[in-house]
This record gives sequence, structure tokens and C-alpha cells, in this order.
Amino acid sequence: MAFNFDKLWSLIAERNISKDTLRNKISASQTTIVSMGKNKNVSLDVIDRICRFLQCYPHEIMEYILEPPISEDFLDLKSGDVFILDFPGEKATPVVILQSEQAIKNHPVVWVLPLTTQLFSKPSDVIEIVGTKETGLPKTVFAMTSKIRPVQKQQLREKIGQISNKDLAKVKNGITRNFDIIN
Repeated sequence: MAFNFDKLWSLIAERNISKDTLRNKISASQTTIVSMGKNKNVSLDVIDRICRFLQCYPHEIMEYILEPPISEDFLDLKSGDVFILDFPGEKATPVVILQSEQAIKNHPVVWVLPLTTQLFSKPSDVIEIVGTKETGLPKTVFAMTSKIRPVQKQQLREKIGQISNKDLAKVKNGITRNFDIIN
């Protein structure tokens, strides 16, 4: 999260202005107001219209939250590490890194596989991983091999664990497509 609109909500509450009234007065869509409620970025045009309507300055309706610097964990990413992934428009998701350490060092992106603790059915592309106290994972986690994708290293928020070498081999063997990138 880079911007926070809590000041806006406090200001309109002080002035007895509803979100719906604000939306109508600045000719914004419901989606824009919802996005701001989730502290998502909006256009400067929207900020300008809000400031004109409320007769205020941008710093009175929002604040910029400086993102923490990239963790030292990125210096030693390893195959099998489990991180929380922040992907725009999606819920934060645990993912396992699939690439070798050498491949990780040489590229700005890393190939990951999402993990989940809940399945409604057991599709053929799911591999069960056993979590332990040492791995930092829940007792049972599932890797969805069809969901492999590249992500920017900066999207990996924090390391939460690591899968065992046995489970990592199981995951890599379960990937049906030929991904030379993970070796």
C-alpha cells in the first residue's frame, strides 16, 4: 500500500458528507470510491476533483506510506523457499520458489507456484505438501502445478517458511510442462 485515504474519510465524516454524496459531487464511479476505500491508487484527476469540492489540499485527504526497503531475504532466495506474494488485484498468496539459486541471481523475475490450504476438489494438477514446525507451514498445503508463473522479486513480501527437499522434488516432478527455467 503506497497511499492511504483515511484522512479523506475522517474529513468527510467531520463535514457530514456521505461517500455517495462525495461520489456524485466529484462525478466519480462507485469503483473509484471502493478503490480508495481499499487504499488503491486513483488518478490525479480524481484527487483534483476531491480537493476542489472539499476546498483542501491533497495532504489533507491522503498520505503516502513509504514501502519498507526490500528485505535482506532477497539476497539469498532459494528453491523451495515459501514467501507471501503481493500481486496487484489479488489477495496476498503464499508461493514456493521453483528456480535454482543461480537462476534467481541472474534474473529480475522468479518462477513461483501458489500454495493453498483449502481445496474443494482434488484436481490432477495438485500436489500435497506436508508442513512441519521446522518448515513454518501448516500441516497440509497444496501446490497447484498448473498455476506456475513468473513474478518480480519485489512482489515477494516476506519469507514464511520452506518446503522440504522431498516435497520440492515432488512438486518439480509434478509440473507437466517443460520448464527449463526451474532447473
